[in-house]
Amino acid sequence: YEEAESAFKRLVAAYPNEPGVHFLYGAYLVQLHPNEAMPEFERELQISPSHVLARIRLADQLITQRDFDRALTLAQQAIKLEPKRPSAHMLAGEALLAKGNAADGIKELEIARAGDPNVSRVHWDLFRAYAGADRKEDANREKQEIERLLHTDSSKSPQNPGSASHNSAGP
Repeated sequence: YEEAESAFKRLVAAYPNEPGVHFLYGAYLVQLHPNEAMPEFERELQISPSHVLARIRLADQLITQRDFDRALTLAQQAIKLEPKRPSAHMLAGEALLAKGNAADGIKELEIARAGDPNVSRVHWDLFRAYAGADRKEDANREKQEIERLLHTDSSKSPQNPGSASHNSAGP
C-alpha cells in the first residue's frame, strides 16, 4: 500500500490537471482513507465536470457521512448525465429515504433493481423501505431475493472469481 500510495502521489503531482487522475487516486483512497478520497473526487469534478463515477463515489461517501442533501444532488446529476446507471439510482434512493421521502426513494431503488438485479445492497435498501412502509409482501419478496443472492454467492467456487455478483456502488 505504501508503494501504491507513493506512486499515486507522484502521479497527482506530475499530472494535477489531467482528467481521471484524481478519480483514480480517490478510488484507491476510499478503502484506506475515505475522508481523503472526497477531495480527490471533488477535484476530479472540477477538471471533468461530466465525470459520472466521481459523482457516484462522492455521493456514496456523503451518504456514509449523513450529508443526504449533497449526496442526493450528486446522484441526481449523475442520473441526468447517465440515466441508466443503477448505482446512481440506488444512491438517490438511499438519500431520499434518509430525508424521509419514502415514495420517491422506493421508486429510485426499484429503478436500480431493474437495472442490476444482482446488487444485494439495493435489495437490502428495498427490504428496509418496504418494511418501513408496511408493504409486507414486497418486503418478503426482497428478503427472499437477498437469501437467494447470499446462497448464490456462497455456492460459487473460489476458482471462478469472475462469477461473483456486484454488491457495491461501483460502476
